[in-house]
Amino acid sequence: MYEVYNLCLAYFAFVYLIGFLLSWNINALRYVAIAFLIIFSVNLKVLDTPSLRPMEWVSYLFIIFTIAMPVIGILGGYEEAWWQDWLWSGTAYAAFGTFISASILLWYGNIRRFFIVVFLVLASGVLNDSRTTLLLGVTLVLPLMRVFSKDRRIIGNTRQSNLRSVITSVAALLLLLAMTYQFLDTEGVSEAWDVAWRVSAVTWQTAEDLISGDTERDLDRSLSNQAALDLMNENIFHFLFGAGGLSHQYDLLDRGLSYSGTKVRPTGVPAVVFDGGAMLMVLMFFSAVTSSWIAFKKTTDVCGRLFLSIIPIISFLMLFVANMLDCTLFWLVLKPGFLSKIFLSVQHHQQTLEQH
Repeated sequence: MYEVYNLCLAYFAFVYLIGFLLSWNINALRYVAIAFLIIFSVNLKVLDTPSLRPMEWVSYLFIIFTIAMPVIGILGGYEEAWWQDWLWSGTAYAAFGTFISASILLWYGNIRRFFIVVFLVLASGVLNDSRTTLLLGVTLVLPLMRVFSKDRRIIGNTRQSNLRSVITSVAALLLLLAMTYQFLDTEGVSEAWDVAWRVSAVTWQTAEDLISGDTERDLDRSLSNQAALDLMNENIFHFLFGAGGLSHQYDLLDRGLSYSGTKVRPTGVPAVVFDGGAMLMVLMFFSAVTSSWIAFKKTTDVCGRLFLSIIPIISFLMLFVANMLDCTLFWLVLKPGFLSKIFLSVQHHQQTLEQH
């Protein structure tokens, strides 16, 4: 089962090495480096049982970072998605990282943490106007069911302590609001209300887009995905085996797609097919299925099985939304056994430490 992923990774590295040799585009070497980085990382013992606390801190920091960026832009009066010019080129990467981070936090958390994390995910999706983040957030109901089943006896025993925590939290929030109102001048209060209004407007617009299926907003995605199918009728060899890494950036220019400068930035499907052909797409799909099956077999509870097994499938489907090929986390999720190591091995290791 692991051979399919190894073959996929080797073919991925070969495709982009060929792409570099044909075009001398040094960016293609980034993809080759990702493949070799993952190949060599399997021999590092530190990755066998990652430490839980650093994983949780990094997960929180990542989600908070995705919230902080748009908030800074709103308060500073910057252009929408102002960071895309120099940090990243879209919200899909952030959506994927937010989903994985939230999954880790909820897997090891309790019900109280669930509501905190879900609130942060919702805030990230709304502030970034990311429908992908909100859609992925729906799947977090599975960890909720798992956490509720795991903690329901604890809830009965700690009801009084939970009540004290709620009262303390509400009191602290009211005190913070009172201090904020006291120290802010009239202009500052007005600006805060303006930010709240803009966030509400973005939330409502995002909800409308999700319900109506905004075709105009997704027209560029539809056209770029359709280009991959058109290639099958135009050049069957190119469709099956691709034309080398990053060739899609130039082959798609004459197809009427929107582009910036002299390169197209498509979704992941045409990037995979034009660069590595249907062969690479099939290898990635079977890698995702294999990873999903291994995670399903190694998990004991039903909600845990369902949740971990859908993560690789969701990751593969992200290719229809964005080009994830240069995202190391994306490739690690497709790796059979990776999710078991992060979500199961660490949990077992943590329980062993607590017992001793």
